[in-house]
Amino acid sequence: MSVNAWKNKLFITVPRRRLGIPSTLNYVSLDNPIRHNTPLIPYPNWKKNLYPDPQNTGQNFLSVYRVAVDPCDRLWFVDTGVLELPGNATKVKPPTLVIMDLNTDQVIHTFQIPADSLKPKTSLTSISVDVTENTCGDAYAYITDLGAFGLVVYSLKNNKSWRVNHRYFNPDPNLANFFVSGHSFKFNDGIFSTELSSLKQNGYRDLYFHPLAGTHMYKVSTLLLRNETESTRSSDGTDFQNIGDRGPQSQSTAAYIHQPSGVMFLGLINQNALACWNTNLPLNTISIVQKDKKTMAYPSDVKVHDDKVYLITNSMPQFLFGKLDYDTINFRVWSNNVEDAIAGTRCATK
Repeated sequence: MSVNAWKNKLFITVPRRRLGIPSTLNYVSLDNPIRHNTPLIPYPNWKKNLYPDPQNTGQNFLSVYRVAVDPCDRLWFVDTGVLELPGNATKVKPPTLVIMDLNTDQVIHTFQIPADSLKPKTSLTSISVDVTENTCGDAYAYITDLGAFGLVVYSLKNNKSWRVNHRYFNPDPNLANFFVSGHSFKFNDGIFSTELSSLKQNGYRDLYFHPLAGTHMYKVSTLLLRNETESTRSSDGTDFQNIGDRGPQSQSTAAYIHQPSGVMFLGLINQNALACWNTNLPLNTISIVQKDKKTMAYPSDVKVHDDKVYLITNSMPQFLFGKLDYDTINFRVWSNNVEDAIAGTRCATK
């Protein structure tokens, strides 16, 4: 479901949406010359990923969707605590934010997300971390709730979260229909992904966001989000901005900004494509980086690390509405250097 990189590790997550998944948080070595059918390695180990937990500690990882890597060599993710069997989703434990030290492979902090940050239809599946290498103890996490259309903000320094609500987090019911890999379906998902810009002159960032069911792009300053009183007030004034419409069939799953260039990469599921947009230019300059109805089917997550972009595709519609063919490749990670990826597109910075 998710991809991210740190040094020679490429993290791959497998949420527990069926029985028989041995490990939810994994990696493969980027040093491995084998690039096909490479076995996933449980992270940090098998024991931490076991379900059911033999010791019943409640500390094992149950189901992880997307992970963030910060400049302080930490891995952040939400363990949803839900075993998502079709028609029988079971809440095993409360959703928990987990922070790991990547240099020691140890969990260094956990935070059980409180009830007042959640809703009955909550689904926490994406996370961005707002921090610099000089402010490691004062990090903020932005966690999207695509099922109940909200944003959970977490302050590491205060070890506290709060929920932000806004109409821009809602899906557009007119844009909830998808056709991928021969399957027509409806995903009424709200805010799906958040993307952080580089630091602005005021010391804060712009946080871009979008619902899955929709084609508009929005943004808000983290100056607002990091202030609990201001971000939870009933009137949002003009803090949240509607940047515009990306265009037909541009519904996007995850996206990520390469901060040095300001180029955002987006997974376009209705087009089986990876797109780019230079955030320093108008939105109508969005361009296609790579497109293929087979090899790019359902781009689920995109990340940028060390000037390299990574995209994972996972045949999700076939998994949900058909049957996976195990004689073919269903899961792929595509990668390229940022400058090479955007060469020849309207996102190019040189």
